[in-house]
Amino acid sequence: MSESSSSTIQKIFYVFIAIIIIVPIAALTSYIFQAKDLVNQDLKELTIQRKLAFTQIRPALIDYKKEHGEFPDSLQQLIPDYITSIPEELQSPDDENPIMTIKYRSEGSNAFFHYQTSFGQATTVNYDIGNNTFSNE
Repeated sequence: MSESSSSTIQKIFYVFIAIIIIVPIAALTSYIFQAKDLVNQDLKELTIQRKLAFTQIRPALIDYKKEHGEFPDSLQQLIPDYITSIPEELQSPDDENPIMTIKYRSEGSNAFFHYQTSFGQATTVNYDIGNNTFSNE
């Protein structure tokens, strides 16, 4: 076999390896970024819906606190005297991605919702119900 023929075979081998390894990795990377963008879009829409739900449930939480001296330990305590049901946007789905969860936490004199607004770091938000303010973690 000549040197030229051997060199050609090596080049074909390297191209073959590149196709087998690099192309699938590139495709997978593209898929991951597209999936992340879809999750972020879902979270943006959910964040808008949650902010609207906060305005709907906050008066009930404030009324509960006025009557009982502190916020309820759970949103279920608002039913049926203050609200008929908990808004869907304020409930965490059982089978979905954990970043879609929202948590309610009562500390007696104040209460918070804790949730994420996008996929990634520094995207966790606390909604302070008593002060009606948002803060990032």
